[in-house]
Parts: sequence; C-alpha cells; structure tokens
Amino acid sequence: MFAFALRIAICGFLLAAPAASALAAPTQLRAWVSGLGADASNCGAVTTPCRTFQYAHDAIVAAGGSIFVKDSAGYGPITISKSISILNGDGALAMIQPTAGAAITISAPTLVTVMLKGLTLDGAGVASNGIVIEGPGAGGQVEIVNCTIRNFGTAQDLNPAGVAVIPGVGDWRLGVEGSTISQNIYAGIYILTTGTATVKGDISASTLSQNGAVQIYILSASPTISIDIRDSTLSGSAGIGALAQCPSCVLSLHRTLVTALGTGVAVQGNGIILLDQTAVRETANDVLVQMGTVYTQQNNSIGSVTGALTPAPLQ
Repeated sequence: MFAFALRIAICGFLLAAPAASALAAPTQLRAWVSGLGADASNCGAVTTPCRTFQYAHDAIVAAGGSIFVKDSAGYGPITISKSISILNGDGALAMIQPTAGAAITISAPTLVTVMLKGLTLDGAGVASNGIVIEGPGAGGQVEIVNCTIRNFGTAQDLNPAGVAVIPGVGDWRLGVEGSTISQNIYAGIYILTTGTATVKGDISASTLSQNGAVQIYILSASPTISIDIRDSTLSGSAGIGALAQCPSCVLSLHRTLVTALGTGVAVQGNGIILLDQTAVRETANDVLVQMGTVYTQQNNSIGSVTGALTPAPLQ
C-alpha cells in the first residue's frame, strides 16, 4: 500500500513538473523570428528563430530585450506587457494582419518602454485597430518608427484607428517617426485620455492620409494631452485633418501640409491648435474655430477660415 501511494506521488510530481517549467520567466535579451522558424522552448537564436512575435515575447525575451525580424513573413498579432523592442531594419516585410481585434496591444502593469520599427500592419478591413496603447500601468514611452499602418476598422467598431492611445492612468509619451498611417475607417491617430492619464507626443516626417473621419483626433475632459506634429502631411479624405476637442489640450503643427480634406484643422471643447510654418489649403473648409483657439504665426499659408484666428504670442 505504501509503495502504491509513493508511485502516485512520484507520478503527480512528474506531471506537475512541465507546468512549473512553462512558467519560467524569459531570460534572453534578444531573439530572432522568421517565416521558417518554429515556436519552441529553445528558439530565438539567429540559427533557430522563433515563428511569432507573441511566443518570442512571452517565452524567450526578458523585459528590456529585443525581437529581430530575420526575413519577410506574417508574424501574428501581439499583446505587449513589458518593455521590449520589435525591430525590422533589413528591408524585410514584417507583416501583422489580424483577422479581428488589434494588431498590437500595449497593456502593461508597470512603466514600459516599447520600440516598434519597420513593421507593416494591415487590418484588411476586418480588424479593429492597428496599435492600441491602453495602460493599465504607470505609463511609459512608445516609439513607432518607419511603420505602415493601414486598413483598420469596421462599421461595427467604436472609433477604430491606425493608432489608438486610450489610457486611463499613467503618464505616456508617444513618438511617431517616418511612418504612414492610411485608409483606416475612422482615424489615423486617436488619443483619448480618461482618469488621471496624460499623453505627450511627437509626430515627425510622417503621413496621415485617407483615414475616413479624421487624420489625428485628441479628445479629453481635462487638459491632459499635448501633441507636436512636424514635417508631416495630413491629407486625402472628406473628413478633418487635425481635431482638438479638450479643454486647454494643445495640438501644434510645424512645417506641415494639410490638404485635400473636408476640413483642414478644427478646434472644439476649448482646445488649442498652434500653426507654425504650416500650409492649410485646398480643403472645403481650411480652418474651423468653434469653441477654442487657433493660434497662428505670420508664416503660415491658410485659405478659408470659419471663426477667428488668434495671433500667436511672441516666443
């Protein structure tokens, strides 16, 4: 009887052991993914790459590490819960094409730093969002560099966007550089803060084009958003180029072209827009001031104005 009980105990230990090892924390600082790779516990080296971003994130790469793209392939959607970089710098096509939901969700319990470089996200008209930044932790920094984000949103989605920044807590910093965000059904970039969250952002050398309702939209009930757009283009839809709708939130456009839209820039809800060396032209309504302030330097090219512009204070 004792021997039989001992055998049961031993078997129980042997059955439990793999589950314990599966919970081991990732330890590597870098891993490669490939269309010819395989998701396995020993993957990640350049000679034995993993297959998907999610497996490399969950099982291989430690917080603060990097995932490198080895060759062209689809690498599947990913939920990011820690500091990490996903890097494609060698001309490969690193595609994420989800069939529903978001291509990339950043939902971390602690302060994070995330770098996304050289990725192509395509919603194919069936997935809701390209990149969703939702917290719920202490905030962090997200850099989107040389990425293409397109075709997200369906008629059933609420405010779908190429990039949706919707935190309820934490201080967030968004950087978008050298990227194209286009043909999303509602917004190119949609920023909504609730609770105690704040968002500061820098968008540079990027194109937001042919997004259905608005190219960039900042929305809040409190003055918690400040975004600078530089050397970029907002264009190509019947909607709005830049919309600020939050009390004392600031959306600044520097050396930016806003064209071929229903409305170029619009301010509501006591928001603030600053135009500097910016051209707003060839839209049905270039500048719309409803409730808020549009400050303008004397170096802009602006067509029609509904409402009144305010001379920018001297720096």
